[in-house]
Amino acid sequence: MLLCTAEGDTAAAHGIHDAVKLGNVHILEAMVKNGASINEHDTTKDHFTPLHWACHVGSLEVRFACAALTFELCCSYY
Repeated sequence: MLLCTAEGDTAAAHGIHDAVKLGNVHILEAMVKNGASINEHDTTKDHFTPLHWACHVGSLEVRFACAALTFELCCSYY
């Protein structure tokens, strides 16, 4: 799947975890805005969420974006 954002960024991403691994915050935010779950577990044996992957391999910007999106989701419940 080829994802594009309004800013013109493109990346080959097959899911939210790939967007995190690619380090593309724009695609990550667009995917969440369009319904992707920031808490989705991947199919690895560790069942990582996007935040786990961001902490494992992501840039500081991606880590902050994942944490902020997770925080927004948690706050929306209250």
